[in-house]
Formats: sequence, structure tokens, C-alpha cells
Amino acid sequence: MIALVAVTVVLATPAARLDGVEITVEAVDARTDGRAESLRTALTRVARDAAWSLVDERLDPNERPRAQAREQTSVRVDLPPARALERALPADRPIAWVGGEVIDGAALETRAALAFYRLRGELYRDRHRRLRSMIDETLLAAEARRRSVSLEALIDAHAADSATIIALSARAPRSGDVREDPSTPTGEARRRPLVEFRARYAAREALLEKLRAAAEIEILLEAPPRPRVEAAEGEGLVLGPSTSADRTVIVFADYRSRSSRRLHAELDRLREQAPGVRIVLRDFLPTWDGVAAEAARLARCADRFGHLSAMREALLSRPPPGSGESWFSAAERARLARSWGVEDLEFRRCLDDPAVVEAVGEGAREARRLGFPTAPGLVVAGIALGGVQSAETLARALQPVAN
Repeated sequence: MIALVAVTVVLATPAARLDGVEITVEAVDARTDGRAESLRTALTRVARDAAWSLVDERLDPNERPRAQAREQTSVRVDLPPARALERALPADRPIAWVGGEVIDGAALETRAALAFYRLRGELYRDRHRRLRSMIDETLLAAEARRRSVSLEALIDAHAADSATIIALSARAPRSGDVREDPSTPTGEARRRPLVEFRARYAAREALLEKLRAAAEIEILLEAPPRPRVEAAEGEGLVLGPSTSADRTVIVFADYRSRSSRRLHAELDRLREQAPGVRIVLRDFLPTWDGVAAEAARLARCADRFGHLSAMREALLSRPPPGSGESWFSAAERARLARSWGVEDLEFRRCLDDPAVVEAVGEGAREARRLGFPTAPGLVVAGIALGGVQSAETLARALQPVAN
């Protein structure tokens, strides 16, 4: 019964009002050719995976395989219907039980925050696009009925003037423009389909602009809010002053991929624009990428000896080496270490330190826990952002606290 109510509420939600008449979400989804249903299926899959991930964290495996741990513990997962997942779940809505412990909607939303945001955003954009198309079609059909003409005749009536304007514009010579004379039979025949198409499109848009202005249109669809997440700084490397969390940017990236390197450049621009911002660098490496892993260890060891900025500049100022190659020759690395007052042997021991290797891998685990599929990913004052972000975008995300 509860699931049925949830479905009914979503279906009855209006997507828009056009001159007081509601257009429902159901009506919009009926025109998505199964796209909405596909996205809801993806939301359900994400919710299920996240719920079981939360369950497994609460099990006490005691060296038992995961499947065995589940069988030997009272476990139940009760996800809401797919349509209810289109919006953030109530924080206190139970979604799973592990023994006597309840896992609620807040935990699920946190675990799958980025994946939910991407899918909900895609669903919103698809609905919004189709809704605008439905409104335009409704306005045109109503105008055609008002004039007692067909839709084709309505457009044709407005296209005649547009065709004349477009044709005259096409004939007007431009400086340095050599073209076939469109007045010749061959040129005219070649251009006619294009002129007619452009005329009808221009006429339709001009008419729609007038109809939209005269109508009362209220769009009720709401874009999903950017998710707030709690990202651990862990063994991150810090650039900038130690300040409050709302002036902190946690970055999950590497030094090899093109997108990560572009983000590093934007981070440097951000530090110039807002010197009070604190950057926490965490490693997020492609699987089995030895080149990216070596760069991460080099940066960590340079940080251990107080020279992170110098190593970071060295890594970003040269093109990444090919697979199986090193960022520096042995001699280059030794000279770099000596310039910092560090013996090469001591630096090499750091590179092989299991604690350094573990810290590199821990960053990727945290990134995937937060839902970042690939590098780079950022958490800016608690807001998750994926991909390359400009310095200006990051500064706006930090406002009003950024200097």
C-alpha cells in the first residue's frame, strides 16, 4: 500500500501549467520513448548496489566470505519504488536492516549522492526538453484551431514573408564573396529547398515567440540540487593555509591524464584568485597505471621532505612518460633530491615505503565511495563536482567565504 501511494503521488505531480491547464509528469514521460523508464531502472540499480554496500559495511565477517556473512546475519533490504527514487528520500525512511540496526534514507543518499545526482539530472533535462516541445506543439495547435486552418497552412502563411527575406539576403553580395548567381535556373533550383526550410523554421520560431509571450506558462519541474557529501581528507597533501572546511577544495586526481592536468592548472589559477583557499590533493589513479602511480608516490615523498610544490611543478611542466617509462631518470631524480638536501637513497626508500603505496590506493577508494567514476573529482565546501572545473566555477562554489 505504501509503495502504491508513492507511485501515485509522483504520477500526479504536474510538470507545468499552460493557461491554467496542467501537464503531468506522466504525460511528459509518455513521450520519452522509454528513456524515463530506462533512467528509473538505472536509479534502482544504483540504490540497490549502494544499499548492499552499506549492509556489507555493517556485517561482522570475521574472515568469512561476504555471501556467508549475509546468510548468517538477519539482513533485509527494502528499497522504495523506482519513481520514488527520482527525488531525495526522506532521511528517516528505513531502507535496510542488519540484525537490529536500521540503515535509513540519509545513509543511502550519502553513499550514492553523485550517481543519484547524475541520473536525476539527466531525467530532469530530458523531461524539460520534451515538456518545452509539448508546450510549443500545444500553442501552435490552439492557434491553428483559432484560425480554422491546418497547422501546415498556419506555418505556410508565416513562411512566405520569411522566404522573401531569406532569398533577398542570400542574393545580397558580400565583400570578397564569390558565389554562383542564385538567379540562374540551376542556382535557384539548388537553393530552393534550403530557403524553404529556413523560411519555415524562422516562421515557426517567430510565431512561437509571440504565442509564448501571450500565454501563461509555468514550468514546475525542478532540477535536482547538487549533492552535499562528507569527504575525508585522509592522507591528502595540502596546498595553502589551514582554514575552515568551507574554504577547502578536496581534489581526487592524478598527474598523468589530460583532464587531471587541466584541473591542476585551474587549481593554480584559483590559488592566485583566492589565496586563502586550501587545496587537499588525494590520489585517484586509473587501475594498473604504473606511470600515474609513480607520479603519486613522487609527490608524496616530496611532501614528506617539505617540497610538494616543487615536485608538483616538475611533474606538470613535462609531458607524462609512456607506459613502462619513468618520469625522471635516476640521475635527474638524484639531482632533484639533492637540491632539497635529501639523499637519493633516502628518497628511494620513501618511494618504496608500503605506507606511501597504501596512501595512494586509499585516495581512489575514497573517490569511488563518494561515487566519482573517473578522475578528476572535487568536493568544494561540501559540494561534489565531477570533471574539470574552471577556477571561476570553483571560486563561485566557495563564495562568499573565498578571499
